[in-house]
Amino acid sequence: MDAIPLIQARLAEVEERGGREPLTTGRLAALWRAEARAAVLGLTIEDLRRYCLEMLRSRRALDDDTPDYLRGYREGFQLLLRDLRELE
Repeated sequence: MDAIPLIQARLAEVEERGGREPLTTGRLAALWRAEARAAVLGLTIEDLRRYCLEMLRSRRALDDDTPDYLRGYREGFQLLLRDLRELE
């Protein structure tokens, strides 16, 4: 899938910027999950987009006391969705 190199580049960028703060580890977790999903044979970019949207939909709304890890997790999927739009 064309998105795998894109995801790997985003992973490298987040790792380089981040450290091991909860926000960063949440972003990395989302990107690792998306990378594993993208590696499934036969899936399209549209399938990956639907997966990311479903992962965002399944989480409760963020409020002021949301843990940084969960906030980063959502941000990871949002970053990937933006990247997928640019890929097409």
